[in-house]
Amino acid sequence: MKEKILSNLQNPEGLESLYRNDPGVFAASFLKLQPETTGSLWAFWCARFEADGIHTTGEKETHKQEKSISLPTLILLILTAGTLVKLPHLTGINETYFYPRFLGFAFFPVLSAYFIIRNGFKKNGLISMASLFLISGIYASIIPAPEQSHTALIALIHLPFLLWFLTGFVFVNGDIKTIEKRGTFLDFNGEWIVYSALLAFAGMILTGITAGLFSLVDESLFESLMPWIAPYGAALCLLGGAHLVFFREKSTKPMAPVIARIFTPLFLLTLLAYLGIVLLKGMNPFIDRNTLMVFNAMLLLILAMAIFSIRENEVFENSRYLDVILTALLSLGLLLDLTALSAILFRLGSYGLSPNRIAVLGLNLLIAGHAAGLLYDIIGKIQGKKEFYHLRNRTNRYLTVYAGWTAFMVFIYPLLFHFQ
Repeated sequence: MKEKILSNLQNPEGLESLYRNDPGVFAASFLKLQPETTGSLWAFWCARFEADGIHTTGEKETHKQEKSISLPTLILLILTAGTLVKLPHLTGINETYFYPRFLGFAFFPVLSAYFIIRNGFKKNGLISMASLFLISGIYASIIPAPEQSHTALIALIHLPFLLWFLTGFVFVNGDIKTIEKRGTFLDFNGEWIVYSALLAFAGMILTGITAGLFSLVDESLFESLMPWIAPYGAALCLLGGAHLVFFREKSTKPMAPVIARIFTPLFLLTLLAYLGIVLLKGMNPFIDRNTLMVFNAMLLLILAMAIFSIRENEVFENSRYLDVILTALLSLGLLLDLTALSAILFRLGSYGLSPNRIAVLGLNLLIAGHAAGLLYDIIGKIQGKKEFYHLRNRTNRYLTVYAGWTAFMVFIYPLLFHFQ
């Protein structure tokens, strides 16, 4: 690290990239250099380390407001989320009314409460966030039934993502202006998905063993208990996964970028094989609606793989090879997106305008813009014209676009079509 710092003393972007990749090691190595060597940069970086809460040893101090979550508190939050999922069975509320509207409220507000307990939150901000969750809940309760209104269905599909953005606001403690904190929230989500999936896998094994044991006593007994096990198990996976992220954050590097970068080449090969089968069988997204839906699902997967692959720069030494793989994946994703856009425009011309087709068109345009930007940045990185943090900031900044789109689809879009 010292050699890298010395070789980048005249390259501010290079120093910034080294610092963001590993702040602790960078600070410890920089402070071992002589002030005469670094010149005026010495005072700047010392002030930067102090502002970021890094001691002269290069170790980052714990945030003063950060608290540990006790096991009873975690269990209480899990039980709360599971009970909220079971409200229809406990109160007699109609399931078809409750779950499409309020399922997201069973988890995201509870997860926000976890962040508040752990990290603290400003009183004014807390009132604002509670009000936004409440307004969203009231709105969800009064819009028409999704089976009676296409735009209401679209709004309810987007509503969990809006709740996710509100939870992200709590995660960053209200500081949405700092771009790097948005990236930290994305990093958390990658780890959260991994740990929640691991907990779910372990839970499925345990559930299978339990089912086998119960079947020896009474085969119907476990079936009667399963509707109660599932919601509390899901709450355990989601909140337990979040807890594991914080529990392990100081012991190892993030797992999500590692897993994403391992599976990116495999996913690229699988995608190519699938497209080969589609071409051989003559499946046409311009006519076959199911093929178009699969294309859109693959676009989201490609974007997710790309985002988490670029969250960590030094997962593997041979990053150039992985950059080429990621370039191929994003290029294929853009090709798929252009095909999907062409198919959607064809269907609009053939079958006319509809809320569903316009919504899908807008989402594809959003994905196309994001993927094209990432592809532009990664090609620039391969050519040596851009630094790694350009890729990270691209997604961090694009979160604003996704948040705006989500809020528009939840609150404005149904009104434009009079809840048709």
